[in-house]
Amino acid sequence: MTIAANPKQEHGEASVDGSGVESIVFSETFIAIEKIKLTPSASAARIATYDNLTLSGFDLCLFDSSGSAVSGNVKWEVEGY
Repeated sequence: MTIAANPKQEHGEASVDGSGVESIVFSETFIAIEKIKLTPSASAARIATYDNLTLSGFDLCLFDSSGSAVSGNVKWEVEGY
């Protein structure tokens, strides 16, 4: 059996609070996720990662260079089907 699915993409910008975690919920559920791109926006070094990935969203995590949770803005982009 073959199931045809159209590629789709979702993107946005999240404002992460001091806890260092922001939950992202997609407007539509994906069938499969192939790529996640996270781009922090800051004057100091920042590391953006994701956790708890599902087909309907993920937790966006933001850290400084010493590994401490920080607040800040992160652009995100997800590609899949």
